[in-house]
Amino acid sequence: MPCSLGSGFRRLAIGSVLLLGTLSGCPDDQTPVLLKEKERLAKQLAKQEAILTTLQEGNRVLQDQVDRLNQELRDAQRQLQEQLQAAHAANETLKADCAALATRVSALEKTNRKLANDAQWLRTQRAQFRKSLQANHAGGQTRQLPFALPAVLKATNQALGQYGYTLLAKMETDRKAVLITERKIAKPSALELHGFRNQYLIVLEYMDPTQTTIRVKADFEKFAEPGKILEAGEAEVTAIERRLIEEILRILRPKTKH
Repeated sequence: MPCSLGSGFRRLAIGSVLLLGTLSGCPDDQTPVLLKEKERLAKQLAKQEAILTTLQEGNRVLQDQVDRLNQELRDAQRQLQEQLQAAHAANETLKADCAALATRVSALEKTNRKLANDAQWLRTQRAQFRKSLQANHAGGQTRQLPFALPAVLKATNQALGQYGYTLLAKMETDRKAVLITERKIAKPSALELHGFRNQYLIVLEYMDPTQTTIRVKADFEKFAEPGKILEAGEAEVTAIERRLIEEILRILRPKTKH
């Protein structure tokens, strides 16, 4: 629109100049009138040129405003795009965090179930331990050893390990230790031979800093294939109990140098 007005004003100015030129060639008797008309047209031309200049300046200012608004729009679009990208990244991070939390919750639930099962197993083992103590409270072989309780306990664990016994339950204090082994089973190696199964109850009691009392009771049974139980004699059970004590003493005593 400003450009159209400028073109119109230019055409009007050119027409005014041509008219002035035409009037200047008229007879002298019309000179005052023509001069007055020329002056009027000159003023009108100056006015139109001033308006044209003002319009051009306004057009320039308007164009600057349009450019500034376009730049602000581009900046706003860029900021919005950055915010959208940041929101998308935050959403992806949140999804990853949720997945990690779900995995952790699942792992904790699994650990909790395992702990509950372990607690149940420990309660069962404790009940078996108490039952074994009650069932095997009497009997067995007892001997006083000239060694401190910690040394005897260490030698006992070593002797049991050497012969393939693992502990079912164990209780220790500074004055007493009670050990119950798992039941060890050895199958017959031939039809003519017997298998056996055995379980030890071992009680160690503090007497003084250099003396410990040991009591060993064996729950020993023999059996033949296919699973026939054979009664073990008292002498045989006693010999088994004494052999364990002798093995513990052998470990405790210093080796003799030859």
